[in-house]
Amino acid sequence: MRVLLIMLAACLALAGVLTARLASGWKQARPAATAGMPNGAYRGAEVGAISESSANTAAPTRSETRWAENDRQPGDRRATPAAPPASAMSDQALQAALADAIARSDLEQAVDFATEQAVRRPDDAAAGFERAALLMRCRRFADADAVLRRVLELDPAHDRARFDLAIACQVRGQLGEARDLWNRFLAAHPDDAEARAHRGEALLDLHDWGAAAADFAWLARRDPADAAAALNLSLALEQLGRGAEAIAVLTQRIERRPSDVRLMNRLATLEWSDSGGDQHSAAARRAAEWCRRSLALVPGQPAIVELLGQIVPK
Repeated sequence: MRVLLIMLAACLALAGVLTARLASGWKQARPAATAGMPNGAYRGAEVGAISESSANTAAPTRSETRWAENDRQPGDRRATPAAPPASAMSDQALQAALADAIARSDLEQAVDFATEQAVRRPDDAAAGFERAALLMRCRRFADADAVLRRVLELDPAHDRARFDLAIACQVRGQLGEARDLWNRFLAAHPDDAEARAHRGEALLDLHDWGAAAADFAWLARRDPADAAAALNLSLALEQLGRGAEAIAVLTQRIERRPSDVRLMNRLATLEWSDSGGDQHSAAARRAAEWCRRSLALVPGQPAIVELLGQIVPK
């Protein structure tokens, strides 16, 4: 009997630690959420950044193009031991089972346990947010949306829930609402670079080029080595008719990241556009050089091979 009590106490302690980690910050749910964003918006600084030599580096052809990031999926699911229904568990057993499911990366089962916990504590914002965070990690954004709205009803100052709700809206194409949520979040946390990057991406999709440029310029000043900010800033500047500024931004960044094929491809596209199709211009020569440098690192990129063929016909 004493051994069983000791084991139960250990499980409860683990549950408390994992619960605190899961609910302690709004960025817990970010990795799974980011990769599902519209048009594959690239934010490489935190989650699975692309290798500079990635072959998926074709030059953008539409203003809505973004730079894709790798997805980080939840851990492999292991065999789930038999367990009584969540509704039949005591509160302590339920908390221990939730902690165990999280430890095994069985997120769907963890959602079941967190849902039962939230049912028992319907007015507890923390319990609701824990459930929402797990739903976000499972990429169940519509389900998370409803739970996060309830959390904000219970606690309007719950900025972690507001952050994740903005993500859930943006993933599902509700860009106007996502922008408004980011505006409110950034009013309280103006130095949060991740939130500003997400708002910038939403603004690009809304074709609010000026506001998007302001966000990405802020990010570029904050971190001169942030290639994603530079790429998205160049996109906004190009749409504003400020191609020379876009080229200058990327030229500065590539000095810090000389092997970044994405920057080379974007510079090739911008320089060729700036040339007006004049194959004998200095801009065309620079575009051709960027194409060659990119293909030397990642041979056979169809879009870049085609672009080089336009600049330097055989």
